[in-house]
Amino acid sequence: MPFALSVTPAAEVSAGFGADALLVPETGRVFAGAGTRLICYCRDDGRWWRQWEHDLEAGGVWALARHGEMIVMGAELELGAW
Repeated sequence: MPFALSVTPAAEVSAGFGADALLVPETGRVFAGAGTRLICYCRDDGRWWRQWEHDLEAGGVWALARHGEMIVMGAELELGAW
């Protein structure tokens, strides 16, 4: 089933930090990062809901990428993997 994801930067987004999203279709997850916030959405029974949210201590999300079974988030001062 097609869907639309809209990622809009919040007020805390500073110059140089945009927004990024990564869909992992086989797990029903969407990772969305904007500014200092990273959010994971989960699809269950045809509905999307927010599974978790992470606020970075400083800096902002640079990119989200998939490497095999790992999801990697690169930020100015943090690196995360799920």
